[in-house]
Amino acid sequence: MSRRRVTRHEREVRLRRLIVGAVGLAFLVVLLVPAVGYYREVLTKGAQPIVVVEGEPVSLETFSKLYGYRQITLDSQVNQMRQLSTGQNASVFQ
Repeated sequence: MSRRRVTRHEREVRLRRLIVGAVGLAFLVVLLVPAVGYYREVLTKGAQPIVVVEGEPVSLETFSKLYGYRQITLDSQVNQMRQLSTGQNASVFQ
């Protein structure tokens, strides 16, 4: 083998390694960016405080539980009022 062929072969090997490394890095970035976004927006979003009430931080998870409970309670009360207004006590609500 001549010296020129060895050098060309080494350059081709080096270029091949560079291309494989660049593709691997791009693939890693493509996987890593959505994974970090999912972690921040889905897994840790509920633990983040959204408001401070009387010096106590209230997390999104706690607020959503309380809001859901309040919504169920209000729906129950509205249904109860509807039942009372259509029965014998209809005159009380008129």
